[in-house]
Amino acid sequence: MGQRLLLSGLAAAAIFTSGSRGADAVAGLNDGIFNQQQVKSGKRLYKKYCKSCHEGDYFGPVLLAWQGEQLASFFDVMTSAMPENDPGSLEQEQYTDLLAYILKISGYPQDIRSLDPGTVEFAGIVIEKPLH
Repeated sequence: MGQRLLLSGLAAAAIFTSGSRGADAVAGLNDGIFNQQQVKSGKRLYKKYCKSCHEGDYFGPVLLAWQGEQLASFFDVMTSAMPENDPGSLEQEQYTDLLAYILKISGYPQDIRSLDPGTVEFAGIVIEKPLH
């Protein structure tokens, strides 16, 4: 009886959680996790700190290579290794805006939300292929 009840509970949970995301689900890259202001700032920073080494089409294949990995891990590498001539020298907000711009030029949609690496939700974002 106990095993049947457990299996029924698991089946109900699977039905309940399948389909659309719940209110507490982590947003994905294709859900628009950054905003226009971050992209605008990131574009300016990109021209200043990144463009000399990384042309715009560089990041699409890089993010595809990171597919299935945590966006937070990508962000950690970015903040500790870039810019190459002075790694880790930018403010967290600058790196965040750069990431928003990189995501935008790689085909991910923007929204009104602000990308914030300091949140629990950010830690749960997995890099996925853009829908475009």
